Amino acid sequence: MGKYAYLNLTQKMIKIRKMVPKLLRKRYSEEVPYDFVRLDDVYEYLTPALNKYGVDFEVLGEASTQLDASGNPAYLTPFGNMWRYEADLKLCWTNADHPEEKNYSDIHVVGTNEVPDKAKGAAWSYGLKYYLLNKFNIVQALRTAIKQKRKRKRVRNQRNL
Repeated sequence: MGKYAYLNLTQKMIKIRKMVPKLLRKRYSEEVPYDFVRLDDVYEYLTPALNKYGVDFEVLGEASTQLDASGNPAYLTPFGNMWRYEADLKLCWTNADHPEEKNYSDIHVVGTNEVPDKAKGAAWSYGLKYYLLNKFNIVQALRTAIKQKRKRKRVRNQRNL
């Protein structure tokens, strides 16, 4: 890590948490009438901080939480006219400076869609997005809230002139 003294994984996570800004919700789709933050947005801001402090994040695997009639693992089940994907994901955070220092997390993910692969994608995307938002206390800001805050700041600055 060069100029940094040794930091354990917890200390690095705290520094990373301080680096990640509020994420601005955006309109990504004409199909939905609201703004939102995507998993890609979270990764875009989180990855440079993880790289700076030498922290690796990976999904180690998935485990089925349901069984079919024969007792075999069942990730996908019919859900009306849709598919429902459900699994537990095993996550790992590693201190790159000391790879033996790891922190494991398990999250439960559920997603539905008319297409089986998209049900899995929805489950993973939503599950990982909300896990990371909560893990790093990332605030999701509305565009209007940001604009209002900037306007209040300009008004205060003008009053102080």
